[in-house]
Amino acid sequence: MAILSKYNLEKYQFGIDIRKSHRIYGMSGKIIYEGKWISRRDKTIVIVEMNEAIVEREALFYLEVNGHDNIIRTLGYVENSLNLTIFIQEYASQGDLADCLMDNQLNITVPILVEMFTQVADAMSYIA
Repeated sequence: MAILSKYNLEKYQFGIDIRKSHRIYGMSGKIIYEGKWISRRDKTIVIVEMNEAIVEREALFYLEVNGHDNIIRTLGYVENSLNLTIFIQEYASQGDLADCLMDNQLNITVPILVEMFTQVADAMSYIA
């Protein structure tokens, strides 16, 4: 895919580097799976499959924000013959911020809220 050529992303292969697990989410041309590294790493990853209809917008966004500490990092991509763009991303084991706040299972103190707000504002400033 031409869009990947200007970014320094590692190339991975299913069955050699990573394996796909269960589906987490799917909608509008994008399916997100939980995945695992096969040999090199122990961490859970996210596998994002996108069809051609949404790939330009989504891929550009993922790749442009890839350098910020408070934004999920895109680690690489998978070459495939299915005409899909497949990215490998970090896995947020605690879920996303919305889930964390909605579940209300954390005892969130004022200092924690201030830190969360600061990180969100910093990430949004980076995106803008």
